Amino acid sequence: MTRFFACLAVIVLVVCLLPTAVWAQSEKQGIALYNEAVALTNAIPTIESPLEKKKQALVKFDEAFAIFERTRSSKWQATTLEWMGHCYRELWRFQVALAHYEKALEIHHKIRDKEAESQTLRYMANIHKISGQYQNAIESYEKALLIARKTRNAKLECTILHETTSALKLLGEYEKARYFHEQAGDKNGEAESLDHLGEICHSLGEYQNALAFHKKALAIRDKNGIATELTRDSITNIYLDLGDTLKAKEIKPPRTGAGLWAPWETDGRIYLVQSLFNDAIKLFE
Repeated sequence: MTRFFACLAVIVLVVCLLPTAVWAQSEKQGIALYNEAVALTNAIPTIESPLEKKKQALVKFDEAFAIFERTRSSKWQATTLEWMGHCYRELWRFQVALAHYEKALEIHHKIRDKEAESQTLRYMANIHKISGQYQNAIESYEKALLIARKTRNAKLECTILHETTSALKLLGEYEKARYFHEQAGDKNGEAESLDHLGEICHSLGEYQNALAFHKKALAIRDKNGIATELTRDSITNIYLDLGDTLKAKEIKPPRTGAGLWAPWETDGRIYLVQSLFNDAIKLFE
């Protein structure tokens, strides 16, 4: 009788452990397929067929995902869906990419992986931005930012802040973009936003507001050792439009550079405003 129960216990143990062993083996196969797919997405594309690697990767990702579904490997399912989303994005199939990201987001939420949730929301925001749906992009970025802050992921938070500012600028919301630059500690981006605001005011004929924005940008650039030539050039142009050649001369760019106004070019424009054409011609020659 004792021997019978011992044999029975062994049989029960085998029956219980066999599915686990089979699942573990299947998961290994899924991971191998996943790694092959990732390698294909990172491979250098050929000139003849630049997107062929992405298509091949999708086949392997799909096979890997089917295995992860059978083994109930939620984390691997979500990660695979994200990579498939990346591939579809590269293939310009934005709605399909978005659908894969949304499925991945559902899984991350279900298994309470908050950092992964934030990252996936960021991917979705990028798709919205590429598609020209800037308001949807900003909403997704803001959700991602909230989670990144809760999980104290400073690096991801900074990345999201930068990407949010680019979407805001595409919407023309430079003041709000400047606020996000400030949060990210991005002085160059903050100065750029101020310069954009200055350019808008200048184009609208609001010269004093334009000067105020450009001067704030100039102060940030000077303090942080960021190139000032383009900002100085913008201020010079405003003073020239106002007919104040003395102040225009004071603010002129201090040095030359590729694609920038040289000091003699600034002087030339000043002389033109003063109607001293002969002096201007000599400077431009």
